[in-house]
Amino acid sequence: RAEYLELVAALRVARPDIALSTDIIVGFPEETEEEHQATLSLLEEVRYDFIYSFNYNERPYTPASRNLPDAIPKDVKSRRLQEIQGLQKKITAEIMQGWEGQTAQVLVEGPSRRDPSWMSGRISQNWIVNFEGGERLIGEVLDVKIERALSNSMQGVLPTRESSGAGA
Repeated sequence: RAEYLELVAALRVARPDIALSTDIIVGFPEETEEEHQATLSLLEEVRYDFIYSFNYNERPYTPASRNLPDAIPKDVKSRRLQEIQGLQKKITAEIMQGWEGQTAQVLVEGPSRRDPSWMSGRISQNWIVNFEGGERLIGEVLDVKIERALSNSMQGVLPTRESSGAGA
């Protein structure tokens, strides 16, 4: 853990804008409550931008299925997964809110899924940003001012446009 945290700190010194993600399997055979709490503590300390998290379940023909019985009850796995996802949701919201008022470079990918009259793209940290604009912008890298963080994306405006207050 200490070595890993040192590595994370070094990465953040070298690239302060780095986005970090990880995969977490909850309820791996023999996982203790203390280990689960250590995972929550690590999430707080590292502050990943996003995580992929899943309950452990046996996969046929894997070493774990042959050597480790799936002894963690489903309700315990579910609770642990909810705790991890709830904490990460809070951390992600805080990170995204930190973008509000900032200008970010956005690679325009195409129309927004919610409103095709808006464009959607990604910043280098892989966050989705939606903003008003036309399809002629697809493929461009544009400066977009982030106005609002939503649950899974951000809403922005091109600096040359006035905000309409509409949502995408």
